[in-house]
Amino acid sequence: KSASTINATPPPRYIPQNTFDITSSIQDSVETTVPLTLDISSSIGMEVDTLELALEIGVEQTIQRHIKPAAESVAQDIEQRLIEKATKAVSNHTGTPGSNTFAIADVQNAKAKLDQFLAPKDKNRCLLLDSASGAEAVTARSALFQSSARIAEQYEDGYVGRADGFNWMENELLYTHTNGADVAGGTINDASVSEGSSTITVDGFSSAPAVGSVLTIAGVNAVHPITKKDTGRLQQFVVTSATTTELGISPSLYAASNG
Repeated sequence: KSASTINATPPPRYIPQNTFDITSSIQDSVETTVPLTLDISSSIGMEVDTLELALEIGVEQTIQRHIKPAAESVAQDIEQRLIEKATKAVSNHTGTPGSNTFAIADVQNAKAKLDQFLAPKDKNRCLLLDSASGAEAVTARSALFQSSARIAEQYEDGYVGRADGFNWMENELLYTHTNGADVAGGTINDASVSEGSSTITVDGFSSAPAVGSVLTIAGVNAVHPITKKDTGRLQQFVVTSATTTELGISPSLYAASNG
C-alpha cells in the first residue's frame, strides 16, 4: 500500500581470519535492514460517457483509445520519478559533472566501480542513455572492434546493443543532476563524527550542496567490502540532506577494521 515500508535485507559481511582458532575470533551474525518506503504513486482520473461507451466506441475501443494511453502516462511518470530517486541515492560516480560529452572511459570506469563493490557480474547490467548520448556512443564506438552482429545492429538500427559489460538502452526519462554549490575547501567538525555516522557537521560552505551531489572527504578511503582492506581510493559519499552547517551522507562512516 502507498506509504507502507518494506525492508530489504543485505547479506551480512564477515571478516576472514588467518587462524583456525575460531573460538577466539567468533563474529556476530548481524543482519541489517534497509527500509524502502512506497512513497511514489501516480494516477489519472478520466470520464467516459456511458452512452458513448455502449454505442459508439465500445469497451475494446475504450481500452485502446483511453485506458492504454493513460496507463502509459502513469508508467512513464513513475519510471521518471524512480530513476530520479535512485540517481540521488547512489554515491558511486564517474565522469565529469555537467559534461554532455560521451566518453568510453566513463563506461569502463562505471564497470570498475560495480566490480570494486562486488556487484554481481552477470548479463543483467544495463547502461541507460538518452537519445543524444546514444547517438554519440554509436559514433564513438563505430571504429572499435565489435562482433559482426553488433556492427550490423549499429549500422541498421543506430544502437550499440551490448558492449563493455552492459546492455545499452535508450531512455528519455533520465534525471539530470545539478551539483549546486561547490563544497571544495569545506571542513568537517571531527567531534561530530562517530562510528556509523551518517550526519556530519561542516564549516566553510557558503550555500548547501544539492541532495544527490557526490563528494569525497580527505583521508577517508573506501575499503574492500569483504576483506576491509584500504583500497587507496577516496570513498565517495552522496548527500542525502544538506544545510550550510550539516550534511546527511551515504554510506555511513566506519573505521576500516569495522567495515
